[in-house]
Amino acid sequence: MGAVWATINGDEASAFLCRTSQYLPQCRLPHALRRDIEATGDWSFLRSEGAGATVETARLYADLGLYKPNGPSTFHIFGIHGP
Repeated sequence: MGAVWATINGDEASAFLCRTSQYLPQCRLPHALRRDIEATGDWSFLRSEGAGATVETARLYADLGLYKPNGPSTFHIFGIHGP
């Protein structure tokens, strides 16, 4: 499922333009894999393709984020808009 942008005449008209907006669809993948396995009980796709894609998704977000230096050691990802 790709991102759906607001448009009137075919040109970009989204209020959520930011450099990391393309990462939003990627975060849906692990959730979708889990829901699929829960619904079907079929682990074959996770073993063949899904595990690698989930690991790469985790690497992507680990690269985007950082640990907040002041206060508790918590992981933050800034600059990504929500759905």
